[in-house]
Amino acid sequence: MPMTLLFIGAVLLAMWVLYDTGALLSDRMRLQNTADHVAYSTAGLVARDLNFIAYTNRAMAANQVGIAQMVGLSAWAASMDQFARNANTIGQFIPGINAITGSVSTAAATNRQIIDQAAAVVIPINDQVIGLLSDVQRLFHQSIVLQLSSFSADIGRRNDPDARSVMAAGDYSLAEAASLLAEWNEQIGQQNTLQAIGSDDADAQLANRRFREFEQVVIDSRDPFSANRSYQWDAPFSATWGVGLEIRTRTPKFGGTDFIRDVDPGDSTYRWDWAAMDTVSQYVQFCVDVVVGEECWDLPEIPLAWGAAHALDESRSGVTRFDYHFSHRAGDPQRWGDGAWRNRTAASALLTSESPNPISGDHVHNRVASIRGLQPFHALLDDTPRNRGPAVIALYIKDEDRIASQRQLLAASGGEIVDDLDARATGGLAGGRAGAVAKAEVYFMRPTDLDGWRRADNRVEYGNLYNPFWQVRLVDLSDTEKLTASAIVSDGAVARPEG
Repeated sequence: MPMTLLFIGAVLLAMWVLYDTGALLSDRMRLQNTADHVAYSTAGLVARDLNFIAYTNRAMAANQVGIAQMVGLSAWAASMDQFARNANTIGQFIPGINAITGSVSTAAATNRQIIDQAAAVVIPINDQVIGLLSDVQRLFHQSIVLQLSSFSADIGRRNDPDARSVMAAGDYSLAEAASLLAEWNEQIGQQNTLQAIGSDDADAQLANRRFREFEQVVIDSRDPFSANRSYQWDAPFSATWGVGLEIRTRTPKFGGTDFIRDVDPGDSTYRWDWAAMDTVSQYVQFCVDVVVGEECWDLPEIPLAWGAAHALDESRSGVTRFDYHFSHRAGDPQRWGDGAWRNRTAASALLTSESPNPISGDHVHNRVASIRGLQPFHALLDDTPRNRGPAVIALYIKDEDRIASQRQLLAASGGEIVDDLDARATGGLAGGRAGAVAKAEVYFMRPTDLDGWRRADNRVEYGNLYNPFWQVRLVDLSDTEKLTASAIVSDGAVARPEG
């Protein structure tokens, strides 16, 4: 029995002595969890900001495509109206046919009118939504900036009310959560706004370059109808008749909607117009078999239909005409209107509508709405491919008197502990406090193993603000950051790192 009591006493004494050590380890773990949570959650707020920018940039591009669709529909309806009128012009000389062509022409004109009226309503709505998305993007970012400091403080308080954030001591300092704004501005900056063309200012040149890139994103985002309305009309417009002496016809239809960049003469900034063009022509070829092979003769192009429509920048107040011929000369004629100029006679007939007449119709004046082009938006400033965004470091400390100990327990009940049984009497914490540090960074990674998410070309995609694949991860601190954190926690008790 005495041995048993002696053994129990030894165990209780060991537990008594180890209590302080266990309490310290528990508080250190809690402190580390607090630092991890603050760093990760604060970086998560930044990732949410970047993903929101990507969503709104995509939404602005989608609404631009919505404008392109309506302009394309108007041009297509105009070309069908022109085709019906051309057919009716011929049909008037054919008894029994004139009534049919007249009815078709009336229906086509009504259809065009309905589409143009719809475009006049829908396009301004799309344009207003683009402006609203631009404003919301800016306001959301500003709200995130205002939340950063209080958000990180609240996370720390909820995880450990006795812990406090100390990011600097003497000559040692680490970036606070709120200072993410400086790194954010270094990588993303403020919303890009249009600057005067030809400016020598590097920031202005960068902003205009980003607008040109956004322009290309919009162009690449066009739906198939807007980007390419080109195909060949089937029989009877495209067919082969006869044997020996063959008559071959083909009737290609070319059309597309383009985002045209120009310069505003008022302030020398970019402006954008949506313009669409559609042409249809028939090509007839006579071919006959001869002894040495086949001989063929081509008839001149027969224009069947042509049409155009546009939504012009609002700076062109009072202007209805769009210079399709200038746009043709300024660019690749095989690309403009998805090759609408390949039907050259039909395209030339469209240009005669500069002075509307019963034959050519009125197309170059077919302005269906006003738009404001590209609105301010955020984009990455650095041209160097990168997948890492802003990072945040969280450093939390807890004073020794805030960590539970046997001395505190006994003092609370009016007692005291002898120094021989006090684990902290002969050697406490460096600087009288415990500390923990964590670092989290925002990074971009587009999944490559999930259907519907990976790129169609299977290429690796670098960080950008057009796709919302920004995520958060905890990362190791650099050696300098670790030494700096140790110095702050111990209040300068460790040597300052060189360099």
